[in-house]
Amino acid sequence: MGFFDSILNKGVEISLGRQGIDKEKFDKFVAEYSKKEAGGSRLGHGEMNADRGVPMPSTKLSADEKFLLYEKHDLTGGVINLVRDAVVSIPPEVRPRGFKSTLDKEPTDIAKKHMDKIEEFIKDPNASDEGILNIRKQAVVDLLVLGYAVLEKNPEVNEEDMEPKLTPRGTKKIGELWNLPSKYMLKVPKDVRGNLPDNKAYVQKTNEAELKYFDKDQVIWMDYNPLSHKLYSNSSVDQITESILDEIQLGQWNSSFVANNAMPEGVLGLEAGGKNVIQRATEFLSRYFGGVTRRGRILVTDKKVTWTPLNRSQADMQFVEYLKWIIQKYIIVFHLQPFVLGLLDSSMSKATAQQQVQAFKDYCLKPILDLEAFYYTQGIIKQGFWYS
Repeated sequence: MGFFDSILNKGVEISLGRQGIDKEKFDKFVAEYSKKEAGGSRLGHGEMNADRGVPMPSTKLSADEKFLLYEKHDLTGGVINLVRDAVVSIPPEVRPRGFKSTLDKEPTDIAKKHMDKIEEFIKDPNASDEGILNIRKQAVVDLLVLGYAVLEKNPEVNEEDMEPKLTPRGTKKIGELWNLPSKYMLKVPKDVRGNLPDNKAYVQKTNEAELKYFDKDQVIWMDYNPLSHKLYSNSSVDQITESILDEIQLGQWNSSFVANNAMPEGVLGLEAGGKNVIQRATEFLSRYFGGVTRRGRILVTDKKVTWTPLNRSQADMQFVEYLKWIIQKYIIVFHLQPFVLGLLDSSMSKATAQQQVQAFKDYCLKPILDLEAFYYTQGIIKQGFWYS
C-alpha cells in the first residue's frame, strides 16, 4: 500500500501546491518516492504480482498517486484539462476510406449505409446518458495521467435468446461502448513479447479479493507513449513528477518566508502605539491573515495604517525565474506553447501567436486525435461492425 493509498483509506484529504500541505505528510511522500526510485524495478514489463502472476505497471508513482496529483495539484490539473478540452472540442467524423477532401468522389450507397449506422452508434454509444463526449474526456485524461486508456465493448444481443449478434466474419457485433476505470485495469500477456491471449486478456482488479476478466475483443486499450521494453505505456505525469515535487517545495518555501529569512513584501505602519500595540497587531495579522490559505482576506479597521511595498530581493527573482523553468518543463512534456498558456510578453506578435497556436494543434492535439481515430476505427468500425 502506497503513502497516498494509506491516507485515502483513512478518509484524510491532502491538498497540494498553493492550497497548503502538511509538511510531515509531504516529507513522508518524498521519502517514499525516493525509496521507490532507488530500489524499484524499471526494466521488463513491470513488477510481477506474485499472487496471480499479472504484470503490474512499474512507474515512479502508483495510479492513485498520479490521479491525486492531477486532482489536487493546480498546475498539473490545469494543463491536462486544457489539453483534454482542446481535444474533445473537435468532434468525431465518419468518412469513407481514403477520404482526403470534399472534392473526392461520392461514397457508394453501401458505404453511406455503413456510415449512417456508425454515426448513429457514436451519437448514442450506450444505454446510459454518458455520451461520446464524456467517454472521450475520460479517455484523454487517462492517456495523459496513466499513459493508457481502456474502453469496454459490450456486444449487441438477440432479443430471442440473448446471445451476442455476430458480424459476417463471426466476431461479436458491438452494441455499447463504455469507459472502464483504467487505473484498475491490467494486461495478462501469454508470452514475454507481450502478446495477449484471445480469452482473459485483461483483468480489472476492483479490490484484493475480486478480479474481473475481459476477452481481447471486449476491450479497446489505447497506449499513448508505448515503450518496446515495457508492457505498459509511459505516463506524462511520470515524466513531470520531479518538477511537480520541486514546485510544491518551492511553494512551501515561499509561503513561510519569515522562517527562511526571506524578504517580506512590505511594511505595515501604525499611526500610534508602542511596542505592545505592534506586537498584538503582528500576532493578530499572523493568526488571521498568515499563510497562503488565508490570502485574499480583507482587513477592516478604524485606525490609520500605511503600507509600504518593498522591492523583490534577488532570491525572490530567482524563485520567479525557477517557476518559469518549471512551467517550461510542462510545455516540453505536454507539447504546449506559451501563448496557449496565456504567457505573453512584449515580443509576442500576432504572427508569433498564430504560429504557436498552429504548433499546439500539430504537436499536442493532432497526435492524440490520430490515436483516437486509429483505435476507434479498429475497435468500433473494423472489429465491432466489421466494415472496411
